[in-house]
Amino acid sequence: AYTVSRFHLLPMVLLAVPVAVGLDWLAERYLARVPGRLARSEVAGAMLGVAVFASAAMGSLPWVARFHGPAVERSLDNLLDTLPPNAIVIGTQDILHFGTNYVQGALGKRPDVAIVTTPQVGLGYYRARVLAKTGVDLSVLVGAHEATPSVTIAELMVATGRPVFIDSFQANIAKSFPIYPYGAVFRVLPRGTPVPPIEELFAMNKQLFARMRFDYPTPLEETIEALDEVVKSG
Repeated sequence: AYTVSRFHLLPMVLLAVPVAVGLDWLAERYLARVPGRLARSEVAGAMLGVAVFASAAMGSLPWVARFHGPAVERSLDNLLDTLPPNAIVIGTQDILHFGTNYVQGALGKRPDVAIVTTPQVGLGYYRARVLAKTGVDLSVLVGAHEATPSVTIAELMVATGRPVFIDSFQANIAKSFPIYPYGAVFRVLPRGTPVPPIEELFAMNKQLFARMRFDYPTPLEETIEALDEVVKSG
């Protein structure tokens, strides 16, 4: 809901130029009534601008604070904490890419896990990073014009012998390899490998989710609390 509610930011950017022109017009009218020396003061103009925008921002702080929870960080913590040693995760999502950079780099958690973000492999520095983390050279994909490059990436990663996982956006890989749900991701098996029986998968995932932390308020809890207040008020 928070993301959807911020869709207004793009039209705000598009309107920035006409709004700036309007503000210039208002400023000229205002400064015409101000003594000449003060009107020419850049410091006074900057302070006025900061004061206006700070006042507007402070009014929205309580609303913004409601969305500043640890849900995203906790989800990545849960993912990394439940993966086996030296796992490789192939994904697409920005949250997985940037979020794990933060959790692994800034917080120092699970540096043994390699995250491979498929849209980034076209960048030379990123391929070098993947090579250092996995020993896999993805330069074979440069100029290959493959219809499903993600499948080739998966083949190369599976060949390392390390446990390989995918996020829920890797449909091409899911069609090409046997997979099964593993906590927040899916385990990718070498071709021809049988998938464990459903009873074993259920027990395994039950253990994985038992290790995850969900110690933060959810929108559902806030809604229930709000409804309780309505009921109490009659």
